[in-house]
Amino acid sequence: MKEIDARGLACPAPVLQSKSAIEAEQLNTVRVVVDNQAAQQNVKRFLESRGFEIALEKDTDGYYVIGRCDETPLTEPEAAPAAEAGQTKIMVMIATDRLGYGDDELGLKLMTNFEP
Repeated sequence: MKEIDARGLACPAPVLQSKSAIEAEQLNTVRVVVDNQAAQQNVKRFLESRGFEIALEKDTDGYYVIGRCDETPLTEPEAAPAAEAGQTKIMVMIATDRLGYGDDELGLKLMTNFEP
């Protein structure tokens, strides 16, 4: 089991580290250690979107997300279902090449999630 220590990292860095490790090493089992519950929930949601079964733990050293997947993990999340009749679509226009302010590198990484 691969362990990823993401303590001390601000979100979404723990998710990005988990994503990189899963994609690079084709991991079926991973244990991610974070230092707060918000990061634990973000990593949990990410792993679930990739087809992992999740177990959550907490102790004095941190919050743990243990993910297991019987098959090769999905490299991309499953597509959202098409809008049903009568539902409206929403378009979001972003006027910059990054999201947020302060850490430009992080903002660029976040923006890559929205590319078509």
